[in-house]
Amino acid sequence: MFELFSVFHIAILIGIAISGIGLGCLLRKYPQKSRTAFRLVGSCILALELLWYAHVLSQPWSPWPGALPLHLCDISLWLTVVVCLKKWQGGFDVVYYWGLAGTTMALLTPDVQGASLNYPTIQFFISHGLVVAALLSIAISSWLRPGMKSAITAFLWLNGYAALLAAFNAATGTNYMFLMEKPYGTSPLDWFGPWPWYLVVADIVGAGMFWGLWRIGKNKLPMFN
Repeated sequence: MFELFSVFHIAILIGIAISGIGLGCLLRKYPQKSRTAFRLVGSCILALELLWYAHVLSQPWSPWPGALPLHLCDISLWLTVVVCLKKWQGGFDVVYYWGLAGTTMALLTPDVQGASLNYPTIQFFISHGLVVAALLSIAISSWLRPGMKSAITAFLWLNGYAALLAAFNAATGTNYMFLMEKPYGTSPLDWFGPWPWYLVVADIVGAGMFWGLWRIGKNKLPMFN
């Protein structure tokens, strides 16, 4: 069974960080290679995600309504693909925050079940890891930078999307974005009180994380100077 913060888990987290920072530093030195590199990264994420969808559709159970790609990490993945392939500033202004805050938290406390080396677990870490590594490298290499009001924009889009998902969850009995109840495994939401208060606290914490990421992305820390 997968064990939280085991040697296996920590090694994955370190590998993701090294990959993202390393690629970002390399492309900062050789910026002319950035477009090709990020198109390759985006294509890899796209191919791996399509393979996963093919796997899901091949199963005897239907993905409707509980296994659709509607979690925030799913939307972040597709935004990252388009940003990498098209150098889309508007998309980066949103996914920079959603990915480096939300997807990183998913990697720290993954909602995975079963063995550490089964396909769903491997796919989870590869897809989420590539998103975080891609966004790190984009920011560090200065290929794209978050805009002046991007944190506010990303926060408003986040809450708007959450409102739509809450309505969908209520209509279908699903739990996308864990808006209806906390995940079964260990999660930062465990620290934020019962439903619905953990949603309010998570929103406040998210706003703080977005502000911190904005400062980092706008050249407030030495790594980005």
